[in-house]
Amino acid sequence: MKTNLEDCTGLLEAIKKDKLVFMFGSGMSAALTHQPGGWIRWILDGAEYIDDETVRNRIIESIRSDTSAENLIRMVGQVISETKRSNTYDVWMNQSLETHGVEDALLSKALKLLIASKAVFLTTNYDLLLEQAADLQTLSYTEPDECFRMLEQNHNHAVIHIHGVYDSENNIDSIIADEDQYRAIISDDAAQFIQNLL
Repeated sequence: MKTNLEDCTGLLEAIKKDKLVFMFGSGMSAALTHQPGGWIRWILDGAEYIDDETVRNRIIESIRSDTSAENLIRMVGQVISETKRSNTYDVWMNQSLETHGVEDALLSKALKLLIASKAVFLTTNYDLLLEQAADLQTLSYTEPDECFRMLEQNHNHAVIHIHGVYDSENNIDSIIADEDQYRAIISDDAAQFIQNLL
């Protein structure tokens, strides 16, 4: 079924005012890399880096039996804690987020065309694949002034990561994944201002 663009008055108005914001999640990373992905897979991958087999198996079984948001947030907190305890956290994050490059040239080209239309890219992903695909810089919720300046000046030179970034090359780890991290960002007025603005 096709829809005439003229019938989408809200979209047309946004296009005319250069006010398009595209929100991307794990599906975009999977599409760009041609690798299966998603939050559950990321957590299960992380569990494999836990050296205590009993803890690892308990977490994996919990995720397989209960994929509710509450349980996943609880389990990722345990995976983060256990991998940091066993010094495998950075290995997990690197393998999950930094080893796969952009494989889909056509999708990369489409993203560059969207950027040319003054669209803003927003993501919940921790990786830098959108930046690689569309030749953009990185901004995070931890940089509200820069995010606001970019939006106020109607620029779109960076991807805004509302759930943080993992970038080992620049020693950045601002991911929002577990309960404590979510609680911290909810009480962060600057981060909430940027999210609500977008």
